[in-house]
Amino acid sequence: MSLKEAIIEDLYRVPENGKAEIVNGQLVLMDAEEKMATKCQDYFAAGTLAVWDVNVLQAEVVICRANNLQQPQVYRRGELADAEPAVSGVA
Repeated sequence: MSLKEAIIEDLYRVPENGKAEIVNGQLVLMDAEEKMATKCQDYFAAGTLAVWDVNVLQAEVVICRANNLQQPQVYRRGELADAEPAVSGVA
């Protein structure tokens, strides 16, 4: 028996506050911290300096920076987030 290939509509059915991705045609559930860590590792391996994870449903932005991997920063609506070191002097 083969598994049904996941489609974009499957992501809409993920429980509230859940995180998921479609990987090789399969829906993969993961917690927010795991998702961010995986995302950061992939992007930093490609040379990215800062990764922004925007969650419009919770009105927050998590920024993980290549020069400070262990301490992602969380900004909430109304707070000013900076783009260092990716874009110097821009807030």
